[in-house]
Amino acid sequence: LYTIKFEVMPPSTERRVGLILLGIGRGHLTQANTMYKILTRQLHHQVSVVVIMCNEHYLPDVNEYELASVPVHRVNISLKNSLPNSVPSLIMHTTYELFKPKPFLNQLEERFHVDVWMNFMAPIQRTRRPLFHITSQVAVDSILIDILVFFLSGTLVNIGDVTPRAQHAISTLIDGDKLDRSHSPSSEVLVLAYAVSGTALLNTLCSIADNHKEISFHYYCSEAPGVAMPANVSWFAPSYSTFRSKLAQCAAVLCTSGNELIQECALNGIPCATLPAHPAHFEQHSNFAKYTSKGWAVEMTPDLSIRDLCGDTGRLRRAADEMETMLGERNATIRYMLRECETDLRNPDKQHDNMVSRYSRVRQTVKLSILVIAIYCLMTLLVGCFGNT
Repeated sequence: LYTIKFEVMPPSTERRVGLILLGIGRGHLTQANTMYKILTRQLHHQVSVVVIMCNEHYLPDVNEYELASVPVHRVNISLKNSLPNSVPSLIMHTTYELFKPKPFLNQLEERFHVDVWMNFMAPIQRTRRPLFHITSQVAVDSILIDILVFFLSGTLVNIGDVTPRAQHAISTLIDGDKLDRSHSPSSEVLVLAYAVSGTALLNTLCSIADNHKEISFHYYCSEAPGVAMPANVSWFAPSYSTFRSKLAQCAAVLCTSGNELIQECALNGIPCATLPAHPAHFEQHSNFAKYTSKGWAVEMTPDLSIRDLCGDTGRLRRAADEMETMLGERNATIRYMLRECETDLRNPDKQHDNMVSRYSRVRQTVKLSILVIAIYCLMTLLVGCFGNT
């Protein structure tokens, strides 16, 4: 019913959108690139600038993505190379980065006439113009996510199911263009493996490869393997265009438990097995439980049979049908989000006042919480002193 309601509304005026993303891994970049294509191709809005916040170690190559056709502004932030292996540390670091001044956003906003910002997990607290925080992490049940969300000013949008923390939910942000898998069968059976970080996937992959010497495994990871691999396993640095072309040819995919790759496999009917990247990566554990319970992927174990993985055609068809339904819902949600903020766009001063007001309320809440804790500690100390006397 909501989809029908959104679709019948008259088209909105063109908006100039700025995209901001955290450049760790490929997930945020894929989400931003998909949003770019939806906005420009289907909803007829203009993306005027892209901001990538990252450090030199994880700086992604955006030239393979369509969003590189607009000005890309890179911002270097302090980020330890080990942080992506520990989501708690990464979230705490992101929360810390929120409070650093970012004058470049105001400058870019004026220079490129940005009407609306869309942020993909970059440490941005607030902007002068309407701001959407778009992320799948907002649905993860964690006190650290609660703390991070507490300090954000703007509209929260979850990628996935509806969640109490977010005002909107976009069903998926994968590339809706299906792969052409009608190629002639090759004598070589190819299985792709992708790890965002950690060594858990590589260790399991080596065991699987030892049991399938007739299969070629292409292992993609930003860090070169530190251990000897079986002869039928080859390492490659991640490349969007290369990986996508191989994805159209492969028999199956083995990957860490992110969101985009598993969903792309489901859409294109590619068998997929997955495991969490790291024990401390609670988001990956949440994704692992979600996708294995849905049947979009199976657990990647050392004794996994590639033949059995590829033989479950019924499960693959159900996953593809579910993904097609999700793709049909997302444009209406994005259109509604942009239309909802048009009132504030007509009155920039009101939008700025609202942002400042929300920020002030957050500061007042923090101060009140500290005061309550201080009073409680003082009363506990006094009771203890009088109790001893």
